[in-house]
Amino acid sequence: MGWTRGKIFHDSTFYPDKKSLQSIELFSLALSVASDISFARYGGALKRHESLSARLGDVLSYLYLAVSVIDRHAREKDLASERNIVQWSLQYCFHMAQEAFFDFTNNITPCCLGALLRWMFFPWGRLYKAPSDALTHKIAQEISHPGPLLDKLTTLLPKTQQGDPLHTLREAFNLKDKIHAPLKAFTRWQKSQLSVIYAISLEQQYKMAIEQGIIEQNQLQDLMRYEMLKKDIVMTDDQAPT
Repeated sequence: MGWTRGKIFHDSTFYPDKKSLQSIELFSLALSVASDISFARYGGALKRHESLSARLGDVLSYLYLAVSVIDRHAREKDLASERNIVQWSLQYCFHMAQEAFFDFTNNITPCCLGALLRWMFFPWGRLYKAPSDALTHKIAQEISHPGPLLDKLTTLLPKTQQGDPLHTLREAFNLKDKIHAPLKAFTRWQKSQLSVIYAISLEQQYKMAIEQGIIEQNQLQDLMRYEMLKKDIVMTDDQAPT
């Protein structure tokens, strides 16, 4: 059990990440034993100990989410495209389930029951850490640009037509990725030329940037289109006075 970190459980061939399956088995057994001990200790009075039963419910909820993630990922043909977000989700679920289990063992009475449960399932202390900032940042970068992961996350969004606010937002999102380099260069140039350009229009600023070689002439149309889309997005809820 906890002494082997679930490694004594049988392996399954339907999902390549055996450690995650072993963690599922470990938490399933821990939840089952903790529930039985709770009923034996409190009986029907467990309902009045809402904090304890809620913590067991938290373990069950995060365990259910972890199983759902594994089941959904196992059905995918391309497992690599979702590896990071699946890893983040499982780390988060296992960490939160672990914390809920420890909170339960720290509050059940007598305290020897909690110590027994921790000794049985987590004799080496806490095993699961929360997702790292590096992994979170990596996922944020993945969904900040058009790609297979973003397409999968937005498959349930309604279909849009030209002129719809969501269509405008999606067009601006895709266009920003296309013009990322010239837009970044132009924005940096704007900050360095504030004393010169503060009183001139955006079109004149683009003209000056082209003359100074900051951006290319063939990039101007996309930059102008992006600025127009940004304005439309900001003004989506703007209505004329009645």
